[in-house]
Amino acid sequence: MIYKCENNYLDNKQNISLKETLKQKNFPWFIENELFLKHTFIYNSEMISDFCYLLDPFTKKIKNKILNASCYFFLKGKKTNRVKIDNNIKDNFLCLIHYLNSSDGSVEINNIDKIPNTLNRAVLFDNNVKVTYNTPIKENQFFIEILFNKF
Repeated sequence: MIYKCENNYLDNKQNISLKETLKQKNFPWFIENELFLKHTFIYNSEMISDFCYLLDPFTKKIKNKILNASCYFFLKGKKTNRVKIDNNIKDNFLCLIHYLNSSDGSVEINNIDKIPNTLNRAVLFDNNVKVTYNTPIKENQFFIEILFNKF
């Protein structure tokens, strides 16, 4: 499997609730650079956020142990920027990206296939696949990235 897309990955109510929580003024976002903000839920299999409950809809579907989970808030800009996020984990893991809103940003798989950011779409791929995120111009972009055991 190189990658797999699934539209309507979560129940619409779950997706809306998740997005609204992330958009609240008191949600703790952390600046990564001038292009995006990040909030880490789980790192090295340890829950490090009080907001880990937001992952419940995903853990019910994934059922495997989660190694890392973070949400990202890519800020719209004047031009599209290419962003690579390296999680430094190479083998025996799958990565799930879930888009909480539609935007003109996208993700490229192995610099070949360009997948648009579409509301409630999940993209699943082997962690050793090269992924590049293209930042949006028209609308901010919210997504969650979850790294979990294959087996």
